[in-house]
Amino acid sequence: MMRTGKNNVPRTSLRLLAASEWLVAFLLSANLIWTALCLGGVRAETMVWSGTLTCAIAAIVVLRHMVFKTGAHRAPVWLLPFLLYALFSACALSPVRWLAIREWLLWMQLFLVFAIVLNGLQSQAPRRLVLGTTLLLGAIALVLSAYQLNGHEAWLMLGRSQAIQYIGRASGFFGNPNSLAALYVLIIPPLLSLAWRRGADGVRRVACGYVALALMAGLVLTLSRGGWLALAIALVCWPWFVGEWRWKRRALASAGVLAAVVLGALTVWATLPSARARIERLAGDHGEKSRVILWQASLKMTAGSPLLGVGAGSFNTVFEKHRPEGFLNNPQWAHNDFLNILSDYGIVGFALLFGGIGAIAWRSRRRGSLPPSHAITDDARAAASFTRALGIGLLAFACASLVDFHTHIPALGMIAAVHAAEFLKRREVSNDVLQPAAAPRTLHCIAALACLSLLACVIAKTDSAEALRVNGREQIDALAVRREKDGAGQLQTLMRSGVHFAKAVRRDPGNAQAWADCAYALALRARIDKPAAPALGREAESAARRAIELAPEVYEFWLRLGVALDLQARAAEAGEAFTHALQLAPASPLAWYHQAYHLSLAPATRHLALGAIEICLRLDPGHRDADILRERLQSNR
Repeated sequence: MMRTGKNNVPRTSLRLLAASEWLVAFLLSANLIWTALCLGGVRAETMVWSGTLTCAIAAIVVLRHMVFKTGAHRAPVWLLPFLLYALFSACALSPVRWLAIREWLLWMQLFLVFAIVLNGLQSQAPRRLVLGTTLLLGAIALVLSAYQLNGHEAWLMLGRSQAIQYIGRASGFFGNPNSLAALYVLIIPPLLSLAWRRGADGVRRVACGYVALALMAGLVLTLSRGGWLALAIALVCWPWFVGEWRWKRRALASAGVLAAVVLGALTVWATLPSARARIERLAGDHGEKSRVILWQASLKMTAGSPLLGVGAGSFNTVFEKHRPEGFLNNPQWAHNDFLNILSDYGIVGFALLFGGIGAIAWRSRRRGSLPPSHAITDDARAAASFTRALGIGLLAFACASLVDFHTHIPALGMIAAVHAAEFLKRREVSNDVLQPAAAPRTLHCIAALACLSLLACVIAKTDSAEALRVNGREQIDALAVRREKDGAGQLQTLMRSGVHFAKAVRRDPGNAQAWADCAYALALRARIDKPAAPALGREAESAARRAIELAPEVYEFWLRLGVALDLQARAAEAGEAFTHALQLAPASPLAWYHQAYHLSLAPATRHLALGAIEICLRLDPGHRDADILRERLQSNR
């Protein structure tokens, strides 16, 4: 006779179910560690493995549901309308479809992580493993930050070097101090909750308190003003979410936290010169200027296309039309995740995303009357306190996202998704509203597995092609930095990069930037190999026209076309291409430099070239190539 366990389920099946749950927990933890330690997952070669592994973990969860007939949480369903709309925006509305698809793949990965934790981790022990992994990453980041700030300021993971503007600031494995600050504000509140948990042994409380204080010190060393303010706001708001307290007690506790925050800020001001310099710079500039420029541009984009938005992943492209003179940053995103979503996806996408999140929060809200305080056990209080701390961490992360692009950092988004799912599960259990969900039908599971297989193939194709492109472009950019004089060496490097671009466009023909970079490499080869210049120019023209066909709104692609046409002595057509680039990016120093160089090729238009150079140098006084070109033209007068 077959032995059965709880709910008359065979014990063998229970053991297999538990083993599969631990497998999901281990794989998800490994994925979080891998993605985080590889510069937060921002590089395409990392996302090839991270994305496909996420799909594999989700497939295991689906197979568990299909084999063991376990229930599925319905919360992720509320996010599907946004994902479908985002896919529509990426395919039909975005002027940069290859970037939009990669952004959509990131949204899908965050959705899958959220669904995996909700549906694949039912037991507490595997969930603790995944949640503990996120806390462990905070500790690892702290150790790496200490290494950076003790004589290795330029060190980064994967053999990279720290950006000059971040030297002297702790960035851990991210390479961006603001991203590290976002990780800290997400995990500090749960650690503080464990530190003052009732009923816990003294060793655990002291250890958690020490780690929390160490991470708060690490947050200070990031010199991230947005991170500081986000955590301060969340901590001050924390007492107002303690439902069993009276209003007077909440107000007093909030005032006490505010006083502690002010005291901590004054201590940092008095003891840390680098932090004082950051605050003084903010005061000297009368507020944050660069971000305000980006936010204003985002609002202008929204006003131009309020309902559907300008298209997924298109902020950096459309921003060129709104770039003010003298603003030289290459922003990529709006440095405000909420405004970025609003401008890219419009009111429809914004409402679908945050409406879905709101619906999930509403359905998990506290129902019924609270039991008397004397009837609540210490374990229940501790569980509720930790659940609340997870929510406070998410609130701090949301506040930090008001001034940065944290959801675009894969590791940060995945960790936030883990905390959100854990918060939801704990809140529903503590409120006794978790209803047994019906097991998904076999047909639905098969369809989900097919979609995951397709998604994994798209991730592998798209991200591997982008990785090849980035590799080739980095080789070209290294030539510019070194300003190598050896023509044979330059030619060899350019040919190697060209091989990478050729592989990239074969793997993903829709990657317009790869086509444009291919044209760029060919044009640079033509500058060295003069006899082959016309033939290389024709190849470059073909690649540039393919890039323009895929994304006509990107001004850089028109510059590539103009250069290719100049190589073939087709000056009139080249002039039209450069003029079109200036229409798309009127405040771009690069566009004005290319226009000046084009005009300098003909003696009759060299006086116009000097005018274009003056505009270029007015926009960017440090443009070295423009200075060199001006000196050459003036000496030839």
